[in-house]
Amino acid sequence: MAHHGSTHGQVYAELLDDPQAEAFLPGSCDCGPWNLSRADLVADVRSGRRTAHVG
Repeated sequence: MAHHGSTHGQVYAELLDDPQAEAFLPGSCDCGPWNLSRADLVADVRSGRRTAHVG
């Protein structure tokens, strides 16, 4: 998830529901670094949402 932050040809995988994982994921966009809530992202994926707004 990024605002013009992807690198073509690279694939990233994240296990959002890993119980051993930290509560937040590092993220970034052109406006700077952000922390994304793992719980919010799981809820977004389950609801079918395909984008996340930061800031």
